[in-house]
Parts: sequence; structure tokens; C-alpha cells
Amino acid sequence: SFAALQKALSSGESILFESLWDVPKALVAAFAVQKTGKSLLLITGGVREDAFFDSLDTLAPSLAIEFPSWETLPGEEITPSPDIIGKRFDALSALLQRKKPSIVLCPLQALLQKVIPKEELKKHLGVWKKGSKIPFGSLPEKLTQLGYKRSTVVSDKGEFAVRGSILDLYPPASPDPFRVEFWGDEIEEIRIFDSIGQKSIGSATEIVLAPANEQLLLQKTAKLSSIAEYLGDDFLVFWDDLVAIEETWATLKNMPGAASPFFYSFDEIFKRLKKEQQLYGAPQAIEDLSPVQLNRERSKHLQGVSFEALGKSFSAQRWYHLFRRPPEDLAEDDSPLLFLNANETEENEIKKQIKEQDIDPASPRIRFERGYLASGFSIPDLPLTVLPNAELTGRKRIRRQKWRGTTHTPAAEFHQLSPGDPVVHFHSGIGKYLGMEKHVNHLGQETEFMAIQYAEASKLFVPLSQAYLVSRYIGTEEAAPTLSQLGSKRWQNTRIAAQQQIVGYANDLLQLYAERAVHGGAACPPDGELMRQFEDDFPYTETSDQLKAIGELKADMMAPKSMDRLICGDVGYGKTEVSMRAAFKTVADGKKQVAVLVPTTVLAMQ
Repeated sequence: SFAALQKALSSGESILFESLWDVPKALVAAFAVQKTGKSLLLITGGVREDAFFDSLDTLAPSLAIEFPSWETLPGEEITPSPDIIGKRFDALSALLQRKKPSIVLCPLQALLQKVIPKEELKKHLGVWKKGSKIPFGSLPEKLTQLGYKRSTVVSDKGEFAVRGSILDLYPPASPDPFRVEFWGDEIEEIRIFDSIGQKSIGSATEIVLAPANEQLLLQKTAKLSSIAEYLGDDFLVFWDDLVAIEETWATLKNMPGAASPFFYSFDEIFKRLKKEQQLYGAPQAIEDLSPVQLNRERSKHLQGVSFEALGKSFSAQRWYHLFRRPPEDLAEDDSPLLFLNANETEENEIKKQIKEQDIDPASPRIRFERGYLASGFSIPDLPLTVLPNAELTGRKRIRRQKWRGTTHTPAAEFHQLSPGDPVVHFHSGIGKYLGMEKHVNHLGQETEFMAIQYAEASKLFVPLSQAYLVSRYIGTEEAAPTLSQLGSKRWQNTRIAAQQQIVGYANDLLQLYAERAVHGGAACPPDGELMRQFEDDFPYTETSDQLKAIGELKADMMAPKSMDRLICGDVGYGKTEVSMRAAFKTVADGKKQVAVLVPTTVLAMQ
């Protein structure tokens, strides 16, 4: 069967695959690339292909590149996420540099979106390293042309700031911003810094510079291109699921902005792809989806068919594949069994399960390997049955992509002021920010001041060197606060009273924590087997922030002291997974009860 498929691929024929699920589809895609030496463009209907991508990572590591679409629809006047823009330019850059074939996962919307031509993009890409010579004086203009926004403080992707001989830069494809120190026009040092605290957190060897605003470049470029041009002149086109693609196209073409200058029509892109070798995927027998005409001649594994899909007519060789779902009763199946597990804990658990089915794990027909597939399959003719852990336990891996090092609202962004905002000056009290004004300072030099209005139309001008004394007013009521009176002692008295209350509260806390330190706490032992199994059951891949929090949490639990720990993070970033580990460790290792308090019934059920 595979020999027939290889022959058809090598002869450049179009091939139809029916009823392939994710893992066999990934295997066929990797097989096609290996046997033809061509790259493959996998066009999907728009659903994230996590199962395909993760399985492909085991079958053919480093072969796949994801090319996402904008999360905005045609005609919507919404700026695409900088994270998505970074991912798109990262994919295009990787395709420009790769010397080996690739599998590009491309939703239909991403296929229809126009992109910057290859030669044009090369002009905008760059790699900065220590010692690189960059004209420092022209950097602001260069970065602005690439779509970066100049800011006083870099807190979000696509921003840059210049202070003396230091450039802060946050490329969209990078999880963290960079601080670049120049000596003249030469890069002397590259560091990574935290966009929240603005402190350096490590060093870097290089910066991959890419555009920050795709829309801006598209508007400036006279002749646009498609993702197909980045794969060369000879590649495979795999229409992943003809039904899903047709449904997505029916939705997209009826959008109000379907005729956007940034999008190709389906006919335009299909004309470009038609000259490439085609592979078609159908979720079921093609006879159930279209009128079919069969060629009279057929081999054991191939049959010539003509059918209709996507409003077009196609001809291809239907491949009668041998993939089957794994048998439910493994004891009655005497074919070789290959079990895939991510770690030793999973493997030991599977060995226990198959022993219960009267199967000897030490049998010569059984092998255990490390790896992950989203589901299993069987090929009776080989014979071989592949059984990944996900097939036996039903636990699928869920990919959580890490877009950036810090994910909550930066303090710098929160404290940005607009004219009319209430502010607090540390010494003068509550006022209303009027904006920036230029005045002559005490040295006779014209400089910028922050203008703040107080009661009785009084004004205070604060030089930028003292801007740290001014902060946004944060109150508990929606009504505008009463403005302070300049020269009055009322604000000073209010501030002193507040400071005394803070000192008193701090004293109470010190007393409480001293008592807790004296009494001590219950120390949990190190992780046991149950704890390891529990952690292996989580479907998500942990982020570096999660791993750090989990490590610190366990260290606290195993120390002989009373424990307080607050887990902070944005919605969907895995706080519950961290806290559930603490709860489980308390029960399994610490032998104590746990109470979990949540604000809603839905959270309690989860």
C-alpha cells in the first residue's frame, strides 16, 4: 500500500485520502515530504490542528511551521494582535532561511491573506548581535518605518524607546523586550528586561528584527504576494478536509469586507496553487459528498476518480489506505504492539493496565518507546498496532502557546496620564492634570513641565525631573475627588495620618507573623508516587512561569514553617493547575484535609 502511494507521489499524481484522522494524516504528510523532497502546504478549515501538530512533532521533529491568520475578519477595522503578527513574521522568516522541506500549517483565511513579497521582506529583516554596526541616529526613523511606536517606556510589543545611547525594543515575535546599549554606532551589550518592572533579567546574544505592523507594510507595498511564494516553485498542496474548507470559504466570502485589498479571492489563490501537486482529504467516502466518476482501470491500492468540491472539478488517484483504529480487545490481537509514553510513570501505569487484560508486558511482541501521538492506529498488513498513552487513557495533550514573558497590564501603561485626569502630588495633594507646558526654568532654559490645577484656580508646574512625585489618583468612588488647596496643611495632615495607619498595620502584621514563626507549620514530605502520577495527568504543557511557581510552592510546603502564598496570573494561564497541585500534595503527601473556596458554582464544578 505504501509502495503504491510512494509511486503515485513520485510520478506527480494527485491523490485522494478518505477517512484519515489526525495521526495517520500526520504520518502521510511526513511520508509525502520524505519521499518527494518537497515542502507541503497543509490547508485547514480554520480549526487549530493541535493533534496534528503535536503528533507530527513526534513523527518528524522540527518539520512543521505554523502560519496563523489574523484573528480579525475581512473588513473589520481592528488592528491584529501583535502576538499574531510576530508569529506570522516568524513563520515567513523561517521559510526564507530553511534549506530543507517544511510542512506549513495554514488556515484557509491565512492562505487568502496577502503577504509582503519575499524580496521585500528580506529588506526589513535583520539580526543584531554584539559588535554589529547600526547607524544609531537613524534608528528612530528606521523603526518607525517598520511599524514600531516610539514610547517613553517600552511596555508592549511593537514599541521602542531611546534614552541617551540606550535603545529599548520589543519585537512582536519575542516573548520579552530587549535593552540595547550602543557605543557610537556599535552594539556593546544586549540584555533582556522585564516590561513590568523595567529591570534587566538576563543577557541575549542576538535580536531578530522583524516588522511590527503588517498592515502598514501591506499599504506601502505596491505588489503583494501569497504564502505560496515562500514555498518555492514546486511543493505539495494538501487540502486537509474538503468539507471544513468549503464551509469556511462559504462564511468568508459572505463577509462585508470580503473584497478587502489585503485578501485574494478563492479563484485567484486556487489558480496559483493549481499548478502544484495536489493531495485531497475527505472526512468520509467521496461518494457521500459528491457525484463521482470512476476510471475503469484500478490497481489493488489506487483507483482513478473524478469528483466535485469547493465549486471545482477534480481528478485524483484514490488511495485505499490500510489504517484502522486499534482493536478494543488487545488480548485477542496477536500483532506486535508499540506503546508510546511520555515518561516512566505513564509506562508503569500502562503495564499495570495490560497485565489486567492478561497481556505480559515482557512479551517479545510488545515494545515501549518514548513519544506522543494524539491517537493510535493499526495496520493489519504489516502487522503493527501503535498505542500511545492518549489512546488508552483518553488524556489529550493541550498545547498552551507562550506568547510573552509577562502577560498582565504593565504598571507603566496603567499610569499613563491624559489631560483632565485626577493626580496626586506627594507633597501638594490631589489636583487635575492639565498636560505638558513649556516654561523657562530657574537656569533660564526652556524646558517641559507637568501642569497641575488645584483648588481656587491655583496651578503647580512640576519639572519632568520630579515627575516621580506625581501619580494617577486611585479612589474608591466614581465621583471626581475634591482638589487640594495649595499651601494648606490639610493634605500634610492627611498624609501623616495615612502613614501612621500603615505603620500600625505593618506592626500588626509583624506581630502576627512572629507568632506564626514561633508556632511553625506542618512540613510535607517530598513528592510521592501518587503526586507524580497526578501531575502527569495534566493535559497542558506547563509554562516556565508555572514551573517556577510550582517549584516555589512545593519548597514552601516542605519547609517547617507556616505558609502563605498568592498565585497571580491572567485568565487562562493556569493558576488553578498550580493550586490543585498544592491541594493534592496536602492530601496525598501531607495526609491532611483541604478546603477549596471559590466564588461561583461554575468554578466549583470545574
